[in-house]
Amino acid sequence: MHATLHDQRIAFVSGLIIDTGATDVVDLGCGAGRVLASLLRQSQLERVTGLDREATALAVGRGEFAAAVACGRLRLLGGDITVPHAAIVAPQAITLVEVIEHLPPQRLSAAEHVVFGHYRPETAVVTTPNVEYNPLYGLQPGQRRDPDHRFEWPRARFRAWASGLARRHGYRLQVGGIGEPHADVGQPTQYALFRR
Repeated sequence: MHATLHDQRIAFVSGLIIDTGATDVVDLGCGAGRVLASLLRQSQLERVTGLDREATALAVGRGEFAAAVACGRLRLLGGDITVPHAAIVAPQAITLVEVIEHLPPQRLSAAEHVVFGHYRPETAVVTTPNVEYNPLYGLQPGQRRDPDHRFEWPRARFRAWASGLARRHGYRLQVGGIGEPHADVGQPTQYALFRR
């Protein structure tokens, strides 16, 4: 069976986190927990935290991962990624999987300051759609993959954003793609790996 792009993305991000040696990870914008499910399968991770502002999604996660919550390995927190959460202190790793494109520009800037200025993880992974790939999905110019997306960036714009962020906050940067590659437009998902 061919893995969906979302499954490929989650497996890839989980692999990056495991490769860093982290034992503590926070998934920001965790939703109902598809990334959390992958992270919880990794025995190396002693503590996993999910943060989301949607109470309904968190309730689904609490039901789905009741055993991990009960034993203290998983924390599910209500909150906004643009506001520091008191329960998140010096996390080793942070993931933002298909989250930033849902933020308007001023909130994206606030999220940057919270994640990289306040939490300052050793490692962070950010994924977002590559708009150059959209025509291969039959989308018209200006049409986004999800109506809730505030933006979808081409690779050069994403790289410029990630490079500026890394420079401002003192991180090394690796940028690449996830999913089926195309010679002209790259891969459907782009990622940035930040290492402090």
